[in-house]
Amino acid sequence: MLKIDKVQCPSELTSQIKAMLTQEYKDTGNSVWRKKYIKDALLLSSHSKCVYCECLLNKESNYLEVEHFHHKDKYPNEVVEWDNLLPSCKRCNTTKGQYDTYINPFVNPSTMNPKDHMILDTFLLRPITLAGDNTIEELNLNDFDKLLSTRYELCKVTIKGLENIYLQILGYRDNKTNRRLNKIVSSSKAILNEGLEKSAYSAIVSTLINNSQTFIIIKEFLTNEGKWDSELQTKLTVLEKNSLSTDVTLFKNYLLSSI
Repeated sequence: MLKIDKVQCPSELTSQIKAMLTQEYKDTGNSVWRKKYIKDALLLSSHSKCVYCECLLNKESNYLEVEHFHHKDKYPNEVVEWDNLLPSCKRCNTTKGQYDTYINPFVNPSTMNPKDHMILDTFLLRPITLAGDNTIEELNLNDFDKLLSTRYELCKVTIKGLENIYLQILGYRDNKTNRRLNKIVSSSKAILNEGLEKSAYSAIVSTLINNSQTFIIIKEFLTNEGKWDSELQTKLTVLEKNSLSTDVTLFKNYLLSSI
């Protein structure tokens, strides 16, 4: 899960339109939030990903659902309030259900930074606050069949990519050519791209790369060769921002404090 920067409320969603749509929902129960301009703005805000599990939306079977952070049935006055709308996949939206986020602390990635509320323990998300605990539990963010297996497979691909770059470095040391060196640079940029916001499950991939000893070797090699450029550094800075802590003592401390 990543902190997102929501775009401004669509100009079409004026105060008058909001009042009209809210009343329509109260009178009929119609899905008044299913407006193209609302969906487009939400997708733009999250790089076309579910704001909770980070799967890509409108890909394969993961279609965008407009999620009401404060549930629409309990808080109908917020049914089209921009600050209450989030882009979600069907799994996360359905799993969250009517959970009352006014009564129970819950991570809203548009206003809260998830890394302040959870850590990554191998492929598992672990809470370090009550909000993180509620979020992981209610959304079932450690769902083995739907999420953990996907994270595992994605991380395997990332680890293999890092190892391939390391092998390219070994090959370069035996046969130093510009072509080989440029291939290492391009491969490094490509793997860093997987941790950028636009990529699925980027928080998980960012955390893996940021804690990889293999990546540290790659970075040191490129730095020594004068090839660690501003583009690579910019990408790494984003990855460092996106990555979660792996300090399990934070999780242990939270558990002990909640007993």
